Amino acid sequence: MAIEVLLIEDDSTLAELLGSALSEAGFAVRTAADGAEGLRVFTERPSEVVVTDILMPRMEGYETIIELKAMNPGVRILAISGGGVTGRGEDILRHASMFGAHAVMKKPISLEDFVSKVRDLAARDACIG
Repeated sequence: MAIEVLLIEDDSTLAELLGSALSEAGFAVRTAADGAEGLRVFTERPSEVVVTDILMPRMEGYETIIELKAMNPGVRILAISGGGVTGRGEDILRHASMFGAHAVMKKPISLEDFVSKVRDLAARDACIG
């Protein structure tokens, strides 16, 4: 059975590109356009790995990470960000790690590195607590 990944990304073009790369690598992919939708999708059926953008409308990635960890402490999270208009992606991603992301990637993203990072997260034992 394929490992399920929830991809939360507000840029529909990027979401399609990342989702296709994951599907081609053998993952089952569900998508959401923002954190609020992502939490709804996760509540319906939890995924082992969640990829979330940080800067999104309605509910940003930090809050999404906190809520996901509260619902399921074992979920593995990859945070992605380009830094938005501030261009401070490294700071944003450092904060994402402090909120509970297991791995981070700065946009623009290499598809090969992205799939590799998701594979690494999927292979880890659940991090309880």
